[in-house]
Amino acid sequence: MRVLINLACHGCAMLAYVLLWTYSFSLYRHWGGVITRGIDIGMASRLIFYVVVAINVVVAVVPSRRVKYGLAGLAGALILAYLLPDYPLRAPLFAVLATGTTGLAVWCSEFKPLPRH
Repeated sequence: MRVLINLACHGCAMLAYVLLWTYSFSLYRHWGGVITRGIDIGMASRLIFYVVVAINVVVAVVPSRRVKYGLAGLAGALILAYLLPDYPLRAPLFAVLATGTTGLAVWCSEFKPLPRH
């Protein structure tokens, strides 16, 4: 039962990641930000999404809370290392979204269900 709750929380985290990224991108365009188009950033975005999905699946089944938060932080650090040289404005956004949504899912999955009477 615990793994199902964790998987549900992390599934919501992946959905939140996609929604927040889409909203932040449209907000950036609305403010007049320069949009780079091309296959490289599209492929990088897809790769980062796959990393976020993989980290969330692994974190959902790991029992240790410290390891869960460590993996979430590691994902953010890897995303920064991958994107900072070429996309210095997008790298912090991707890293904060990945770490934040995964960390929030870990925090939400720690709540214990109320006992039945």
